[in-house]
Amino acid sequence: MAATVLATVGTGAPASAWTNTTHAPYRFCGDCFVMFYWGFAPSGHCPATGTTHRQVGWIFKIPFGGGWTPNDQPDWRWCRNCFGLFFSGSWPNQGRCIGTNIENIPHRTGSNIPFNYVLPHDIGEPPGTQANWEFCTNCYQLFFNGYAPQRGVCFAGGGPHVPNPSAFHFAIPVSSY
Repeated sequence: MAATVLATVGTGAPASAWTNTTHAPYRFCGDCFVMFYWGFAPSGHCPATGTTHRQVGWIFKIPFGGGWTPNDQPDWRWCRNCFGLFFSGSWPNQGRCIGTNIENIPHRTGSNIPFNYVLPHDIGEPPGTQANWEFCTNCYQLFFNGYAPQRGVCFAGGGPHVPNPSAFHFAIPVSSY
């Protein structure tokens, strides 16, 4: 069954649409607050606990394929070391990853999940999505900023994730709870 979600901004034109071009299961880590892939065991590496990510809440389906639109940003990838979703569109800068426990190692894409994810942004919180997802300026991962001032744990910054106030605000499609 393919579900379609449409959002409109300003002009009334569709800002973002996705159907069966999604990949799940992605989850929220209740300790470090990042979006991570939950389809392999163990589930990556969490900087808050030093062990695997702890899944909490919704199961997300991440859109892939396509390119830039006024409300869609491509170049989000799965890191094969930490399992987090990170922005890879600032090559050669790929952020910093805790997956190998070695400092200054960038996130690494892998052939297990080769998708170029395209995230809807600045569309509010349409039905079937969760808003308050943001880009961390230190680790480049997608993190949940809906519990601010609490922002999880960022390996690269040695403290909480740091949002960029002028960056996009993402609404991620939900698969189930």
